Amino acid sequence: MALHPTGADLNYILKIAPVVVGTHSLALASLALVVLGFLGLTVRLSEDVLATAGMVTFAFGAVAAMCAAVLNGLALPSFVLQHAQSDAATLEVIRLILGYNHALNAAFARVFMAATAVAVVFWSIAIVRTRSLPSWTRVVGGVAGVGALGMLLVGAIGVDVHDFGLFVFGYSAWAILIGLQLWRRASPPPAAQQADAADPPSAG
Repeated sequence: MALHPTGADLNYILKIAPVVVGTHSLALASLALVVLGFLGLTVRLSEDVLATAGMVTFAFGAVAAMCAAVLNGLALPSFVLQHAQSDAATLEVIRLILGYNHALNAAFARVFMAATAVAVVFWSIAIVRTRSLPSWTRVVGGVAGVGALGMLLVGAIGVDVHDFGLFVFGYSAWAILIGLQLWRRASPPPAAQQADAADPPSAG
């Protein structure tokens, strides 16, 4: 998001087309890794059906985010470059298409934001029920998820680069904290590792 270009002017898009393609390609790759990470969380909380509901909801939103990234980062620069030398009348039509593309991108972004907020709430409730992770993770996730969803519904947060970037930063911070907890709990304590090393191999 820090590298995400701002502005939708035709000449601006032509000038920074490689940056647009690069940042959105990075976003697509990152999105796949995030889905994989949340799948790990879902497996840890699998005894609660809300964990699965969270994964399905986030995956639904991830598809919307993928569509937005493909539209804005891959299709748009290619389309603009193809028509860069068009006449004035054609350029006016292209500007209308760019406006429609922006509206589609904004709609996909809202779907992603809403789905992510709901998924975080589901996972937080599943953490409460299963007690698989520290209590503070469910508190942070619940507050962040409900808060983000409420702000989105009342229009307090938009889908421009800065607001969307703030949203991504917030849920990414929670995801990183969750990932650290999963990693720490998956690693055996040093005492257990030493005990395993001290045990002689079985004769069977």
